[in-house]
Order: sequence, then structure tokens, then C-alpha cells
Amino acid sequence: MRKSFYTLAPAALLMMAAMVPAQAAGSNGIITISGNVSKATCDVVMSTPALNIGNFVATDFSTAKTPVAGSKNDFKVELNNCSDPAAGDTTGIASLIVTAPTLTLHDDMFNTESTSDVGIMLSKKGETTYISNKEAVKLAEFDASATPTPDPATGAKFDKLSQEFTVGLASVVANTAKSGSIVTPITFQFDYN
Repeated sequence: MRKSFYTLAPAALLMMAAMVPAQAAGSNGIITISGNVSKATCDVVMSTPALNIGNFVATDFSTAKTPVAGSKNDFKVELNNCSDPAAGDTTGIASLIVTAPTLTLHDDMFNTESTSDVGIMLSKKGETTYISNKEAVKLAEFDASATPTPDPATGAKFDKLSQEFTVGLASVVANTAKSGSIVTPITFQFDYN
């Protein structure tokens, strides 16, 4: 009897293991799809793919919603490889639509951590008005009497239109910024309508 028990034990273990439901780890996939319908198209080219704005302590944020001077960095956005609008379509506004994740209740402070008290603020270079999420930044406006002048190198009407921007790190409140890192994507999408 003892011998048959030992012989059947491995078979019993296999049967019990087969009866246990399989535990499979699953994951969800997320994809963000973006696009735009416009009277013309362009490639949007960044002067740099990333900026490191530095390291700061809470007391560096002496004024609320004002970027720390040492954190400010400039970059340029330029249009290339543009298509022309349809023949006879000579009026419209060429702009860059800015989109980025924002802090809760602060549409002009960008951060993937919406509950943070620190974010990136963006402005046109030399200006102190800050750009909000989904805002269109005008590059040029054209009417029937002022059509876009073609780029001499490419012949396209919008090639080489550009805008310089300044980014800086700011806090919602002065002198009490919480520790943490800030990484945020900012998207610039061309629009002509």
C-alpha cells in the first residue's frame, strides 16, 4: 500500500495543479492619437528635442506663478516642408496650437503630475504673458491683399515661419514648492485656417 501511495502522489499533484485557475498578468494599452484638418500642412521642427532647466530649492520660487530666473531657457519652433493652401485661398492665420498636460486649476502651468504645485510656464521670447494649454500662437495672418511670400529656397509660402519661446519653472505658491522632478511634453501643432 505504501508503495502505491508514493507512485500515485506525483499524479495527484499534477491533477491538483491543473485544477488551480491560471493567474495571468494582463496589461492595458493606451495610445494617444492626434491630428488636425487645415488649409495647409507643415512639418514643425524644434531647435532642440529636450531642455534641462536645472535644479532648485523651494526658496528659489520667491514669487508665485513667476518662473525662476535661473530656470529660463529659450528654443525656436520653425515650419518646414509646407504645402500651399488651395489656389485662390489667400486668407487665413498661420499658428501653432500648444498642448500639454497641466496642473489642476492652472491651465498655463505644464506638468504631467496634475496635483503638483510646480510646473513649466511658456511664453513667446521677450514677453511675460504665459501661454495656456490648447492656445493658438499666431505666426502670421494673411488677407487677400497680403498673401504669404514664398520661401526663395523652397517656393512654399509658410516655410521658415518661426517663433522663439522661453520656458521656465514656476510654483503656484511662493517659497514652498514641493520636492520632485518635472518632465512634461509640450506639443506644437501647425494650423492654417
